[in-house]
Amino acid sequence: MDTRMPHPTLATGREFQFRLRRIQTYRWGTFDDLRDIEIAPQGHLVLGPSGSGKSTLLDGHTSLLTPPRWLDFNVAARNSEKGSAGDRSLATYVRGAWATQTGEAGEKVKRYLRTGTTWSAVAETYRDGGGRVIVIGRILWIKGNGSAHGDVHPLFFLAEREFSLRELEFFPQAGAGFDVRKLKASLSDVHFYSEFSGYQSKFMPLFGIASDRALRLLHKTQSAEDLGDLNKFLRDFMLDPPETFAVAETLVNEFQVLNSAHDAVLTARRQIEALRPAREALAEYDQTRAVLSMLAEERVGVDCFREQWRKRLLDAQIGELHTRARGVAQSIESLKTSEGQEESAYDSLLAKRAGAGGGVLANLNEQLDRVVRLRLPEVSTSHERMKVACTALEWAMPASPQSFAEMQTKARQIVDQRESMSERYELE
Repeated sequence: MDTRMPHPTLATGREFQFRLRRIQTYRWGTFDDLRDIEIAPQGHLVLGPSGSGKSTLLDGHTSLLTPPRWLDFNVAARNSEKGSAGDRSLATYVRGAWATQTGEAGEKVKRYLRTGTTWSAVAETYRDGGGRVIVIGRILWIKGNGSAHGDVHPLFFLAEREFSLRELEFFPQAGAGFDVRKLKASLSDVHFYSEFSGYQSKFMPLFGIASDRALRLLHKTQSAEDLGDLNKFLRDFMLDPPETFAVAETLVNEFQVLNSAHDAVLTARRQIEALRPAREALAEYDQTRAVLSMLAEERVGVDCFREQWRKRLLDAQIGELHTRARGVAQSIESLKTSEGQEESAYDSLLAKRAGAGGGVLANLNEQLDRVVRLRLPEVSTSHERMKVACTALEWAMPASPQSFAEMQTKARQIVDQRESMSERYELE
């Protein structure tokens, strides 16, 4: 790669324009170790055969000035060589991919110069005719053996002084890993950013770039083999959007807002009509609940009123019963008095009866009771036997002691006759 070119004088009035004066790469793509390339103020022409690293150098420059949403590596080479899209990425540049080979199973396998944990860096130095210096750059590292885009850890930086990538040789320290905090502390006059947005917000005002459209235009012109439709190119990258576009967009947005509001009104009306019966039913329901609540309160009052009157009636009945109880108590006292008088009279009569022979009568009553108690069962048994005998002889039961005596005599005669006849028959 030939980096030599003459150094013509700058045009008058452009000496304060920032120009690229130096490119530094450390382990970027197939460029191993530190590469430091001086760029002439008037520009630099990079020549070399295919595979010599022209696109690698240009992609390093592109990675510093192009927002990630537009970043696309090796576009011009792919367009001219009809290569596969996306064959280069930050991960392949950090790893140093140098070939794509076919594996034993027919799959595509990339070959890398650097494996395991590794890191890379790219920096560019810009100067103007007034001696101002701006250095922009980025550091990228991969831990382990990953090779995907998500395995790459980026860190952007910007310095307003001369800066060499050799100042990063301690990053990372052996065995200490990638200590970003220590890096920032060691380079306190350098601004570090973990996101492109903060880094972009810093360098664009310094370079006098008013819009990120300029960054997109730069990337387009650097990566395109031809510009295609010139009108489209000018509209997209060179001309500001007409004010009528903003007015039209505002009208469209306002129409959408009004249309949405109109649709919301129609929807609200339909909802109101749909919910009107529900509202009426709800009003009726609330009214019914109010009536039920009032009736419940009245029922509670009725219960209280009933219990009050029950208490009054019970109190009256209790008073009446107390009065009756007092009357009954008086009656009992009167009866007890009468009972005492009657007992006294009874005792007096008993004494009179005893004096008039009442003791003999009491003895006779005791004898009668004893006879009734002792003889009555025997007499009852004899009566039953007699009844059975009369029934067997077809005789009538005696109605008096006289008839009983006559029946007894008759029965004895019959028995005697039977005994004499029995003796006679035995003698014969």
